[in-house]
Amino acid sequence: MAKFTWQINSNNRLQAAIDAGTRGRKGWTWEFVDPSIDYPNKSHEYFLNFSYLLILTNNTFVEARLGGMDRYFLSGTTDPPAHFDMETEWWTENYWEYWKAIRQRIDFNASISHHADDFILGDHDFKFGVEFARMPSHDWRGMPGNRTYYDLGGEPYFMVYQPFFDVRPIGTRLEFFLQDTWSLSERITINPGVRFMHVRGHLPRSFDKPPFRPKLGIAPRFGVNFDIFGDHSTILKFHYGRYYHQYRDLMYTPWEPRGPYREYIWGPILEEWEGLPPGTFGEKWILDYEDPWDPYIIDPNLKFPYMRQFVVGIERELGKDMSISASFIYRTNHDLMDRINISGIWKPVQWIDPYEGNTYTVYQRLNPGENIFYITNPYKGQGKDIGAAYPDIVPWDPKRSNRTFEVRFYKRYSNRWQFRASFLTGYSWGNDDNYWGEYGSSHSSALGASYNFSNPNYRINAEGPLTLSSNYIFKCAGSYDIPGIEVSIGFDFRYESGDRYTKQILLDPEIDPDPVADWWTRDVIIFAEPRGSHRLPAMKNLNLRAEKYFYLGETKVGIVLDVFNVFNWDTITSVETLYDPWSEYQFGFVWDIQNHRSFKLGLRVEF
Repeated sequence: MAKFTWQINSNNRLQAAIDAGTRGRKGWTWEFVDPSIDYPNKSHEYFLNFSYLLILTNNTFVEARLGGMDRYFLSGTTDPPAHFDMETEWWTENYWEYWKAIRQRIDFNASISHHADDFILGDHDFKFGVEFARMPSHDWRGMPGNRTYYDLGGEPYFMVYQPFFDVRPIGTRLEFFLQDTWSLSERITINPGVRFMHVRGHLPRSFDKPPFRPKLGIAPRFGVNFDIFGDHSTILKFHYGRYYHQYRDLMYTPWEPRGPYREYIWGPILEEWEGLPPGTFGEKWILDYEDPWDPYIIDPNLKFPYMRQFVVGIERELGKDMSISASFIYRTNHDLMDRINISGIWKPVQWIDPYEGNTYTVYQRLNPGENIFYITNPYKGQGKDIGAAYPDIVPWDPKRSNRTFEVRFYKRYSNRWQFRASFLTGYSWGNDDNYWGEYGSSHSSALGASYNFSNPNYRINAEGPLTLSSNYIFKCAGSYDIPGIEVSIGFDFRYESGDRYTKQILLDPEIDPDPVADWWTRDVIIFAEPRGSHRLPAMKNLNLRAEKYFYLGETKVGIVLDVFNVFNWDTITSVETLYDPWSEYQFGFVWDIQNHRSFKLGLRVEF
């Protein structure tokens, strides 16, 4: 990484930064994969940023920023197809997925700020700006050889097929904003603002016009600060704001046409299942199930999802360089995008699971493989309004909310040291998860669609505490400049309750064989208990930094040493959530822990 600052004159300053990194990994594998498999895994990242500051007058200045990014990721090989032996639970020939991804981006932001004294009932700090981003990318992803074989004791048994998904989207985002800091009096400051957002998602290989074109977004914000005693020691704060979700190309790339998904049974196996004479089908693959790809239908009134936030807080100065504050924050999400299965048909039935003997009301599929999706902002009862084949496909409004109380302490830098700390307690609730989930293949619509309205079996126990629902988070950080040797020592510490998770079980495929999800999801999986019934262990982490600067003539040179996870804590971060008594990986099996202790040495030169 390199940074450059040029103070051209008192009114003009140019800054630039470049960052680059590459990564490669060979010989790495999981314990259930043949280690002899060639598994390339490599990536690179390049970033370039410029910023320019122009001071026009004592009250007016202009800022402009231009940035670019190029990222590349490759995992796996395109051939040969992978084999998984269901008896030994062992992968051979290849890994189950190939993925090549290219992410590029160019951003331009510009704003003009102006201070106006005694103008329209007080002083104002106006700011007007524009932001533009263009984001082309490329994803090539799927099963090596377009298929995966499932063997039993080394003999053919089952095979799934789907062509590679090849998509090259181009996303654009244009925003305008206006904001003001209005000092209405010595004790009252008002902060009004508004942001306009226009986004488009292009799939030029298949669509003449961008298929993703949500309505113009308008995001108002309004805040008030009240100086309670008039001496700037105690401030009461109120804030309301609408904030649009992050724009991702994955919100619309699944709309690119793709090939069908098929399942095949090995002929002799099917003969055994059906009680037919040997040789009826012979040693060949017999098509057992097909889910053809059908074009998505897009709601012409589609809106971009947003978060609504309310904040009330108070801040108190404890001295010339210390303060403490407390805030209550309430967030709700609206216009969540999702897909609705308008062609699937189900009927409710009672089912006793073979694992623990519990009884569930589940939904039997009457037309597996017939899935046509409608992209919209779902609301309760919408299935009936749009004529879905299963009218109750949208039984509730999608919900994702959070309530948080936070206390902060801040000691500004003085007398060679600084310190800040915060304690947060909160609760996240809903039926649309706040964790990363692949498009149409999880309980989260974060990437544009969940499977909540694709199959009614996913509604079972769907509402409750969300994955990222920390009951408490404690954070602190600080630094101290040691006199004499002029070395700065810094730290940051974090302790928080673990993520929530829920026991899941496989639904009998005789009831519903169609998971209505991406190709790696072969079975319908339901929540076996209320959402968020379990929690991972609390996470803790301590990082340290030491900095030493010295001069070589007029050049300032700095050496920076970072130590991450100083005590090498190994807290569990991911476990198996599927309950299957016959699997080697039982419910609660540890899949991942936090990153181990690591070190980073850096050099900084100022001239």
